[in-house]
This record gives sequence, C-alpha cells and structure tokens, in this order.
Amino acid sequence: SRRGQNGGPAQRWVVQQLLPGQRVEATPEQERKIRTDLQAVVTNAELLKEMTESSSQTGDMDGMINELGDTAQQMQTRLAQLLDQITNEVLIADCLKVNDQLCESINSYKRWAQQRAVNPPQPQQQQQQ
Repeated sequence: SRRGQNGGPAQRWVVQQLLPGQRVEATPEQERKIRTDLQAVVTNAELLKEMTESSSQTGDMDGMINELGDTAQQMQTRLAQLLDQITNEVLIADCLKVNDQLCESINSYKRWAQQRAVNPPQPQQQQQQ
C-alpha cells in the first residue's frame, strides 16, 4: 500500500502499471480512493472557477489562482490517463463528469490569465488624507 505517500490526486491516480491500451477493472479499494480523489478535484475546480470569476484588480490572489490553474491542468492530464486504464462504466461516467467540470474551470482560468495579460493588476493605492 502507498498510504504513507500523499501526493494529491494529480499524482496518485494510477490503477497499476499497464501496457499502452491495456485496461483493468479497478478493485473496490481503488475505486473508493479514486472517488475520494475525484471529490477533491471537484472542490479544486469549483474554487478555481470561483476565484477567477471574482478576483480583484489588485492581484492579491494571482499567485494562488495560478497555482490552482497549474494543478487543475495536471489533474486533467492524470484524469485522462486514468480514463484510458479503467473499465468500470459507472466510474468512467463519473470521471467524465468531473472532467467536464475541470475543463470549465480551466477555461475560466485561461480567460482570466488572458485578461490579466491585457490588463495587469493595479497596485492598491493608499488613501491620502
């Protein structure tokens, strides 16, 4: 068991080492772990989308938003790899739903990043009395 290693969902999703094109049925334990990780992905995707849609012009959250955006893209890559390995149709459907949410959040992040490139954040101006 790899319980001592907690690399986050983007790094843990490998059912097992497989040859290209080879697929397997996830064990009940692997499926529970995947579902737990999928929930973490949904939470991160929702947070990323919310932050990109409501970020201020001061840039105070830009670092966190960029980190979440990078992580979301890594998670999407791993999710695609997972989808190529598993055969459980219900789990595949759940992964596809999460992938849709992740794509929506990544697209929101990309729009936010493009807007930031065109309109960089303005430093907060201190009020003068």
